[in-house]
Amino acid sequence: PIPMWIMGLGNLNELRLDHNNLSGHVPPELFEMPNLTSVRLDNNDLTGNLPATLVTSNIQFLKIDDNNLTGVLPEGLCDMQNVPEGGQIDIILYGNYFCEPYPSCDSGVSLNIGQQNFSECDNVNYQGIAYFEDVADMNIARYGFGYTTDGMYAYAASGEAWFSSGDDEPIWAQTGEVERYNPYTNNWEIFADGLLPSVYTDAQYVDGYVYVFGGRTYIEETDSDSIFATVQAIDSLGQVSDVSMMPHPVTYAGSAVWNDTIYVWGGSNPNSGGESDKLFSYVPHNNTWTELAPMPVSYGSVEGVAVNGVIYSFGGYDGNANSTIYAYDIYTDTWSAIADAPYPSSSHSVAYDHWNHKIIVTGDYHNIEYVSSFDPETYETKVLQADNMAGRRHSGSVFMDNGGLYIFGGLQYEGYNGHEDYVGLGSTQRADLVYHGEETMVTFWLDAEDVPCGGNPWVSGTFNEWNPESDTTYEMTYDPYWNEFSVDLLLEPGYY
Repeated sequence: PIPMWIMGLGNLNELRLDHNNLSGHVPPELFEMPNLTSVRLDNNDLTGNLPATLVTSNIQFLKIDDNNLTGVLPEGLCDMQNVPEGGQIDIILYGNYFCEPYPSCDSGVSLNIGQQNFSECDNVNYQGIAYFEDVADMNIARYGFGYTTDGMYAYAASGEAWFSSGDDEPIWAQTGEVERYNPYTNNWEIFADGLLPSVYTDAQYVDGYVYVFGGRTYIEETDSDSIFATVQAIDSLGQVSDVSMMPHPVTYAGSAVWNDTIYVWGGSNPNSGGESDKLFSYVPHNNTWTELAPMPVSYGSVEGVAVNGVIYSFGGYDGNANSTIYAYDIYTDTWSAIADAPYPSSSHSVAYDHWNHKIIVTGDYHNIEYVSSFDPETYETKVLQADNMAGRRHSGSVFMDNGGLYIFGGLQYEGYNGHEDYVGLGSTQRADLVYHGEETMVTFWLDAEDVPCGGNPWVSGTFNEWNPESDTTYEMTYDPYWNEFSVDLLLEPGYY
């Protein structure tokens, strides 16, 4: 805990107790000290509320991010009076568990609320539910990998691998192995090896090949990062080849595919200016790179997808996480800011739900149980309640032809679920998404081996508020490739 004897130091002007594994509450008496103007308590394990005595204090700088503080912020933070002449009061709060409402200060007081983990908040306006269930684990727990799908399989390429060794310290190492997941057999397999071992890579599938690009590796001899420019391709047999060079190599970029063309934007390269605003297209069939209109901003840690000729870019990081959603029109080569998400995000993943025409954002650096859906027609974002989700940052997410959202891999931070250190994830979860007040497509499927009597099975009955006529049945169709039966049903609006 914060030692109470500190409160007796009446002449103390500046207090630094950051990165000290402090636990317990913040004493209200701390902000009653008459000469204390600068406090750093960040990167500890402090709990409880932010004391209301801060509002009437003489504090001009407070950095208390990356703790476990909860509740709502005290009223009156924007009306603090001890504003320095020609300056402002700075209060940095991101990386806690504060709940809405979040005040917006006009001048004099700067509140950096940033990303909050609101999983324990009762006043979040959830507009749907994501029902998660555990499926098969990956062979390698990893984070910061490239992820993509060809519709039949999900792929995880490279990344930082995490190996638990019992009572010893876990081993972290960058990997060049590729795994793929078959949702019908519920199995991950090592599909390829020989990629450049790297972390924060990107991957996209085009015309029979998985392309892996970007990423970085740490060079111990020089205490520096190397950013890879090499583009590698994996064919259907798992063979790896070098196929191109990025004109502007970056790590942690956004990428998407439209009309067999890969688009790469944002990202960062500490060796050439930091965060990037550049956008390039890459056409694999003729190995051509083209520089296009730059983003309005320079961001690393961006993610996005292409839908109907438009790239939608979510989140991003430039010292602070971003909430603005940007759209790039591929046909007019123009960017625009189209909406603001309810919460900023970074270290997230993005996937397109083509059944319900929604873009799904999962995970976050701080709010690792975050799930939201974005409608590219209305520009509306809905926050979904995550039921049974294993929180994760730096993970992958895809929709495949069998329906449902799949999330896999990632990282959980120290303190989450009682972890004493960072934990790499090999877990995979599948989620059915239900949007309140909207029709929702749900897929039912059945392995043909479970139908011993022959003929086509069917679906009938009720599903919570979905009540078809009692004599209504929905016949399932057979897919010989996967040896399974399936049927897509459009559920009426309701709470399921």
